[in-house]
Amino acid sequence: MNMEIRILGEQPEPTMTMKGMYLTDIEYRTRDFDTHVKGKEIVVAFINAIEDTYTKECLADSYGTLDDPLSIYIGYRTNDYDLDDLALSLEAIGMYGKGGGYNYKDTDKPKCHGCGVVVFPEDDNCCDTCLESQHMEE
Repeated sequence: MNMEIRILGEQPEPTMTMKGMYLTDIEYRTRDFDTHVKGKEIVVAFINAIEDTYTKECLADSYGTLDDPLSIYIGYRTNDYDLDDLALSLEAIGMYGKGGGYNYKDTDKPKCHGCGVVVFPEDDNCCDTCLESQHMEE
């Protein structure tokens, strides 16, 4: 008999990035102090490289770290700035995603099949206005 044993935390973590979407806020963790320090340096360099002053200030205000657990977080769910590259940089040094907020990339936003307004997929690809007009016609 062959048993497969999997110890949590001993396997590669999946990426937080998603096809058709981009990260707007992220929290990454590590179990290694040196990786945590390197992650903080990467985030600070990322913020400093942003040219738009408003975006730079918003992201700087949202940036924070925790020492137990070793965590880094940045961004707001209402943020429109794409944090995918930052997430991939943190993953490349061995950090793993704890949580994140997403937004649709422009080309992949689901649109109402009636009027073209952006909708959430769970809304059956129809906006409230078109749903109401469909019910009026019935």
